[in-house]
Parts: sequence; structure tokens; C-alpha cells
Amino acid sequence: MRSLPFLNKPVKSIFLRLKFLFEIITGFILLFSSCNIIDPDEEIPAYFKIDSVFVDYDTQYPQLHNISDVWVTVNGDRIGTFEIPALFPVIGNSTGKTNVVIMPGIKVNGIAATRDIYPFFDYYEFDTVLTPMNVYEIKPHFKYKEGLNIWTEHFPGIAQGYKFEMTSQSDTSILVQEDTLIGSNNYVGNIYLTVEHPKFQCVTTDDFYFPTNGSKIYAELDYMNTQEFEVGLFVYKTAQLIEAPLVIINPHPGNYNRIYVDLTQYVNNNADAFKFKFYIGAEKPDTISNSKISIDNVTIIYY
Repeated sequence: MRSLPFLNKPVKSIFLRLKFLFEIITGFILLFSSCNIIDPDEEIPAYFKIDSVFVDYDTQYPQLHNISDVWVTVNGDRIGTFEIPALFPVIGNSTGKTNVVIMPGIKVNGIAATRDIYPFFDYYEFDTVLTPMNVYEIKPHFKYKEGLNIWTEHFPGIAQGYKFEMTSQSDTSILVQEDTLIGSNNYVGNIYLTVEHPKFQCVTTDDFYFPTNGSKIYAELDYMNTQEFEVGLFVYKTAQLIEAPLVIINPHPGNYNRIYVDLTQYVNNNADAFKFKFYIGAEKPDTISNSKISIDNVTIIYY
């Protein structure tokens, strides 16, 4: 029996439409199944909020810190470096306590682009059970590690003297005066530069016999200044004395700041030196008639 011609087109059209619909459904199934493989359900984090940190210097003298960042590991995995104040997510251990280690970060030599973990403070570590979506406010506490060599000058008072002496390049000296901007009953070393007395340079009365094996060596100090000044090292070799400026500290008037100066590389590059001294120096620019530099809590620290 011969088929009717007018029926062939509708049957073929329906078949093609069903085939096309089947291909679309199959494609969606494959797409969604692949998405589940690539993007599995994500864990819901908790959050840490760190507005500030505390440094216990274990001393009667008030002094500042300049911990600018926290470096954080969770269960042994580093999750990031965060500038304070910070708010960041943390995925906890779903089967028990989560181990958290918070390390203090600084701007090496006061430069924002050179951040690092400060090597002389103990880490802040704790174990906790984290609840997803909770915000945990944390204030990490840091203090110096045991076994360090720490030399300090706090300028404790007018009658106490201090551990710096003027060099032949200086035509003025340090004046120890009370200044409570850092803390109550606090004294600082002030340097006044004028047209008549435009140059200043002082050097530690103590010698330093730094290690030259690559271990870290830092200088720290609190300062407030209306003009730039420099810090550096006197390097004593058998037949040579080198005056090496290492960092220029820009003006910071109005309040005190703390800087961490890395001496390690320069010391290691001069391994043939038999001793070092730390110095602070400045010369008044001709563009100003007078200036003031205040320093406190000068610290030399190494292993």
C-alpha cells in the first residue's frame, strides 16, 4: 500500500524535534553534573577581626610598636597576610579544634613595599573550635623571644646620662627632656638644629660584635622629627673605619612613630670587620631655620 505524501512531512518534523529536545536535555544533565564535580559545595567560614595588637616589652619604660600586619596560618596552612585593622575568613577544622598561629608583620626599614615577619617576637598561637559565620575579635599579644641580645637606650632621666657620645662631626648634642606623648613620666633625647648649630651625629658608647652568619640583626627606635635624619653603622676594620648610612628617616612631626631597621645584610657584607657601632646623624637643610628630632627607646637586637 502506498503511503500518503502529505503525511511524510509532519512525521519527519516531529521526529527531528524530539531528537533535538533529547540532545538539549542530555546537554543540561552533563552540564550540571560537571558543575558539581568542578564546584563542590563550599565550606562556610568563620571570621577573625583584628583591630590592634599588644606588645609586652616587659619593661618599666613606655614604648611603642609598629606591627602593621598579621601573617596567619590555620592548621599549618598559610591563609594570608592582612594589614591591621583586618577582617578575614577562616575555614576551621570540621572534626575538632582548629590551630591558629598569628605572626607579627612589619614594614622593614619603614618601607610599605618591604613587609616581613618580625623575627624577634614570639608567635601568638591558640586552638579553638570555630563556628561558621561567627566573627571572632582577637587581640594578639607578642613579646620578645628568649635568648636574644638586646641593647637599649631609654633616656631614663636627666641625671642618668645616656649611652651615646657625640662625634667630631657634631656641633650640638642630645638634650634629655621629659615628653609624655609616648607615656607618663617619660624622657626622650631631643636634638635641636639651628643656623648656629646645624650638624648632629652621635654614636653608641658600646661596641657590637654582631654575628656574620646570616642571622637577623635589627635596630628599633621611636622618633618624632621635623626634618629627615639618618641611621647607620660605623664599621671598624683592621686598617679602615667606614661610616655607612643605611636608612634615611623622613619627617614625622606631631606624634611618635617606631621604625625597624634591618642591619643584617650590611653586617654580613662586612664579615671582616672586628666590631660595629650604631649611629644617628642629621644636618639641617638651608631651607629651614631650625628643626627638632626626638628619639627614644633605641634598641639593637640580635641572636
